[in-house]
Amino acid sequence: MNCEDMRSSLHSCAAPFPWADYAEIHDPALDDQPVRAFGCEYACRQDWSRWQRAFITVFGIVDLPSRIRARAVLWALQRFSCDHILDVGTGTGVYALYITRDAESRVLALDIDQRRIASVSDISGQLGRIGLTTLCGDDGVLSSLPRAYFSVGLAVEVLQYFPDLPRTLRDLHERLRPGGGLVVHIPVRKEFWPYERTLFDDATLPWLFINAGFEPPEIHQTFGRVALALGRVFSRCASRPAVLAIVYPLLLLGAALIPKFTNSGECRLVIARKPIPNSSTTPLLSE
Repeated sequence: MNCEDMRSSLHSCAAPFPWADYAEIHDPALDDQPVRAFGCEYACRQDWSRWQRAFITVFGIVDLPSRIRARAVLWALQRFSCDHILDVGTGTGVYALYITRDAESRVLALDIDQRRIASVSDISGQLGRIGLTTLCGDDGVLSSLPRAYFSVGLAVEVLQYFPDLPRTLRDLHERLRPGGGLVVHIPVRKEFWPYERTLFDDATLPWLFINAGFEPPEIHQTFGRVALALGRVFSRCASRPAVLAIVYPLLLLGAALIPKFTNSGECRLVIARKPIPNSSTTPLLSE
């Protein structure tokens, strides 16, 4: 898909929407259908067995670190209008698929991995998610997207891979509407993992966003000792499907009982807002 096709697709999806009145993600599953687990859309993947698809339908995506992370990310998204979302580094696309459960929401899912984009496109097509548009490309694509178009930018476990992070943050800032927000989840480490370009630390992290034009960001620590311990148990069981099937529901329960945030976390949830002109503060849409 070229940039012109992408713009046409975005605008064709962009029905009028009461942005200022929309304070949280509305999941129509809560209205007249059973509550659906986070990531259950991936049961549509045909390369898994019938048993695997049934398990995912009930319990959602089977990746405990992703589920722990999602508690914080979805909490942050509820602080903003979610009518037009830019999901950068969509990964498995699980957030894009979750958000577009609301037929009024529009998500552009951008990723450099063509296979992941193809998977998201296939699942959204099976589910009839007309609000989900996919685009394969690198960070250079950001500057070609419409300015001041998106209400929220979402970057989960991806900013550390961009070769020019200050430019990427400026590009994301320009894509957001005034008052819109950028929701980021990143690791804080002392050494690089493969393909990473940036090591984040608490002293300089706020300034990355301030220098890109955002208001001073709200930062929370995630993945404390208990969450990491649950993750280690999950890793030990992941190679044994029968064991994982028994243990995973218990791990999900344990993850749900621990606080979203901690004082000893190895990752950071960052919520950065684009200022409204002539306003020194940007009020939250909901608390």
